Amino acid sequence: MTFNNTDFSNGISLVSSSRFTLSQGGAYNLEFSAQLDKTNSSNSTAYIWLRKNGTDVADTNTGVTLAGGSNDKAVAAWNFYISGSAGDYYELTWTATNDNTYLQAQNAVPGYYPAIPSIIATMGSVDKAGPQGPAGTSGSTFPYTGSAQITGSLTVTGSTTSTIFSGLYTTPQIYTETITIPTATNAMLIGPTISISGSITVSSGSTLTISL
Repeated sequence: MTFNNTDFSNGISLVSSSRFTLSQGGAYNLEFSAQLDKTNSSNSTAYIWLRKNGTDVADTNTGVTLAGGSNDKAVAAWNFYISGSAGDYYELTWTATNDNTYLQAQNAVPGYYPAIPSIIATMGSVDKAGPQGPAGTSGSTFPYTGSAQITGSLTVTGSTTSTIFSGLYTTPQIYTETITIPTATNAMLIGPTISISGSITVSSGSTLTISL
């Protein structure tokens, strides 16, 4: 089957009017619709199949039968999922049991309908990754400047100049020794800089919630 017009292309080009040629490897979907017709009253079966690099692709053939009188039209339409490498090309190939069978095109009727091509085909990649989205907002890191609400039983490992970790602090605190907050005790830390170094563990059966 040959084509005489390309609406647009990106990564796939039409060569020699029939060859859908790949610029890069991958998986693709080739779809088509063809309008079949015949000029006499004899039955005719049209066969349509896929060809890759000039070789018939196994198990891709389908027959469409036109019965009845002359001008007994039928539309053949389906698709092929294919996998190819850069430089490979694919063709839609056909034949019919009656020489009077053809692919019919019809002219437009202005004011009523546009022209009817004898065949329409589209081909597109099905595995090409899209553009990467923008990076998300980075989370808070320590040392953290601001306020934090800590709820539960908490162990902070290190040392400090303070031996009590409960209540409201309005000056910077640096913890470098082990201090335990009793379960269900809330501590609000507020200061221009609050730095916690070492490991933070939660006692068994308790819950730790840190909201920054």
